[in-house]
Amino acid sequence: MLSEILKKLRAAKGVTQDDMAEMLNIKRQTYSAYERGVSVPDISSIIKIADYFNVTVDYLLERPNDHSVQSVPLNSVFEIVRIYVGLSDTNKQKVLEYAEMLEEKEKKEAK
Repeated sequence: MLSEILKKLRAAKGVTQDDMAEMLNIKRQTYSAYERGVSVPDISSIIKIADYFNVTVDYLLERPNDHSVQSVPLNSVFEIVRIYVGLSDTNKQKVLEYAEMLEEKEKKEAK
């Protein structure tokens, strides 16, 4: 449960609910409600919490770990998408072809 994970992570890092509330730019009572399971953080807060504790959003939300996909920091994914969106259609196609080539190469190397 998210509330229990938040308590565990906060205790392990030795920070207070006040520290967490300040980091998230919310009231301590709001953060306390997260740990009590009374309310749930919005997605931007979940991302901030994941980044702060260096865990994945999937970990916080107790989603199954798919070992076929490596964990990538969200800021890296957003940066890749930001760059990709600004490319011409021709260069977008080149990026896809290059990514597929790298994927195939890694599959061969893993065998």
